[in-house]
Amino acid sequence: MLRTLENQDKLHWKDFVKPLVHKCTRSEVTGFTPYELMFGRQPRLSVDLAFGLPVKKEQQKSHSQYVKNLKSHLEESYKIATSSAAKVAEKNKTRFDKHVTPSALDIGDRVLVRNVRICVKHKLADKWEPTVHVAVRKTGDLPVYTVKPETGEGPWRTLIRDLLLPCGFLPVATEEWA
Repeated sequence: MLRTLENQDKLHWKDFVKPLVHKCTRSEVTGFTPYELMFGRQPRLSVDLAFGLPVKKEQQKSHSQYVKNLKSHLEESYKIATSSAAKVAEKNKTRFDKHVTPSALDIGDRVLVRNVRICVKHKLADKWEPTVHVAVRKTGDLPVYTVKPETGEGPWRTLIRDLLLPCGFLPVATEEWA
């Protein structure tokens, strides 16, 4: 959330930590509020005082007993939160993987290269460079390919698969010999 601050506010990021830590909404992923994971208890809010909600009275304990109980409670909370987050992550991965289609390229496949030279998002800018490239090499088991322009004019480039779009359906450019 600190990353979303304006640049001039990022210089004083410490001023924005307290409201973020004091967030009292229970996370669906961890099952705990950020405040509870940090301080080991639910916060006492202004609204609690306004409605006269009772303060949970605990019998007085020694300082060392309080610290021991707090440490134990925080450790248990972290274990539960970590376990819950791992379950949610696995469920999200399974859901994501259902829609992923593997798409390896073969050597010689014709591809377009994503236009990454656009500095800002522009609705009308071409997403793909106009030059058709050919895959000439694959790097081991990685989804990394070396491509060269189909016409032979231009540098060879090594790119990750996400930046390549198979385009075997496009007509082959023929050079006219004079």
